[in-house]
Order: sequence, then structure tokens, then C-alpha cells
Amino acid sequence: MLTIPTSKDCFLHGRNDKEFLYWRWKPHKCELPRFELSTFFQIMREKRLAFIGDSVARNQMESLLCILSQEEAPIDVYKDAKDRSRTWFFPRNNFTLMVLWTRFLVKGVEREGGVYDFHLDQVDEKWGYNVSQGLVDYAIVSSAQWYFRKNYLFEGHCERSKPYDEENLLISSKNNDEWEVRDIQIEEIERAKKEGYWKGQQNIQALDITKVMLLRPDGHPGSHWRDKKKKGFNDCVHWCMPGPIDVWNDLLLALLN
Repeated sequence: MLTIPTSKDCFLHGRNDKEFLYWRWKPHKCELPRFELSTFFQIMREKRLAFIGDSVARNQMESLLCILSQEEAPIDVYKDAKDRSRTWFFPRNNFTLMVLWTRFLVKGVEREGGVYDFHLDQVDEKWGYNVSQGLVDYAIVSSAQWYFRKNYLFEGHCERSKPYDEENLLISSKNNDEWEVRDIQIEEIERAKKEGYWKGQQNIQALDITKVMLLRPDGHPGSHWRDKKKKGFNDCVHWCMPGPIDVWNDLLLALLN
């Protein structure tokens, strides 16, 4: 069984409360099944699944990796020089799990002063090659947080021990931005689904966790994270492990199933 990544182990960095572990998303009018290892491996046998995105995509991959390692110890096949892109292999099920790191999803060229030129008509070749060459059977494309660059990390307060409820969900400018981007993404996904259907192309689905996670600021590391250079700042983007991010993979399996 794999260990929790040090950067996401909030208890290792001084978090003492545990109530946030026991809250679970319950959809209206249906039950969300618990993650079934046998079902997942049955679907994914002889397949390759890639999480595509930034460190939040990596966060979900690490959650899934910990869950799957309860059934089978994976082989660490590949990591790049900066340990951003990784590949794991589960030999008994002939299943490959990858994270393909990309900052913006599209091609971004950095200029002086941290300013980027975006080529919106070109996907980042770091992941585009793998998909275009058929090296991935399932691609989980994570919408990046870098578009909120001014408050990407360390701004805001997320030191909570309980979730929000729907009545007192804080509506901040960041939340409004995220809702606006979410609505645009859902609209574009629905358009792509219709085009793909008529062309007989890939099946595209949305795994929408926006509302689920806006209710769970208690699941962020906050001040309980490892970067000593940023002492006094909060990480209000990534997620403690174990924690609320594990429900992303419950939802993923329900979508696949």
C-alpha cells in the first residue's frame, strides 16, 4: 500500500481536528455508491487512464492511487525531471495510471515578468501527443486554477473544521469567478458532446465538482502544509489526504459505470 504524499498529509504538518474526514456528499434523490475496487479494475483492465492538468489534477490522481493500492501495489514506471508527470502500472490488472502535467492545457509561452502568451488554438503538446497518438484510453482533463493567478494560492482563509451548508455558503469574488468559468465549461462540454455524437467520435462527459467542493473549505490544508518558504500563508487550493477530494473518485467511478 502506498503512503500519503507528504505535501497532502495535513496531520503530519500539525492538523489535529478530524471531523472533516467524516462529512460526505449526498446527492439529492439518489445514493452515491462507495468506491468499489473490483468494479474499477474490471472497467479499467488493459486500459490507460490519464489525469491531465496542474497540481490539482495531481491531487486527484494521488487520491486514486492510494485507493487502488489497497488492492494491488503498483509499479512506479516513470517520472519526469521535476516529478510533475508520473506513470504507474498495475500488472495484475494490466492497468496504467498517469498524470500528464500541464499548466494551462493550451500552449502558453512565458515572456519576461511572468506574463504568458496563450495559443488558444493549440493544446499543450505535453499531453496532446499522448491523446492524439492513442496512448490514453480515458483522459480526465482538469480545469486549471492558474486562470485565477492573482489568488491561485495563499490568499484567503480556509482554516475551518466543518463544511459550509447551502444557506451560509460564502460568495466571494473567487467563488463568483469559479461559477462563471464552470458555466462556460459546461456549455462547451455539452456542445462538444453533441458534435462528437453526430460524428461518432469520443464520448465526453463532465465531472462537475464545483458546488461539492465550494462547500468544503474545511478540506484544504490551510496552514498545515510543507512549504516552509511560505510560512504564514494558506494553501486554499489543494486538498488534504484523506479528505473531501476522495469523493471525486467516487463520482468518477459512478460516471464510468
